[in-house]
Amino acid sequence: MIKNNPTNVEAAFEILLEEIEAEIAFINSAGAKGFEARDYDRAREALEQGASLTGFREKVADLRREWVGLQSRQPQRTRKTRRRALGRLGRGLRTREEAYFDPILSALVELGGTAKMADVLPRVE
Repeated sequence: MIKNNPTNVEAAFEILLEEIEAEIAFINSAGAKGFEARDYDRAREALEQGASLTGFREKVADLRREWVGLQSRQPQRTRKTRRRALGRLGRGLRTREEAYFDPILSALVELGGTAKMADVLPRVE
């Protein structure tokens, strides 16, 4: 049986767009440093890279919009069970994201550098 989980694709688009934005911010910073150092070749190179990345980001955003449009045309799935709203965790009860970095990286090293999330999670637990 084929499982359909369009939220994975939506989440992947969000992650990709966030990473592209981070790269654009880095390029902006490099360009600003080029201007400050009066290294106009470096600033021009950053400008060109920034323009290319911005165009690429727009293409990805268009693909995301197209995906959302495709999903709205598909029959809606019905949920058999409802999730309970448990509220937010109190301050200090949630594990910080940084605490997961080392265990995830260690698991990836053990698995040869790349792995599926389903293979990494049991090692992190």
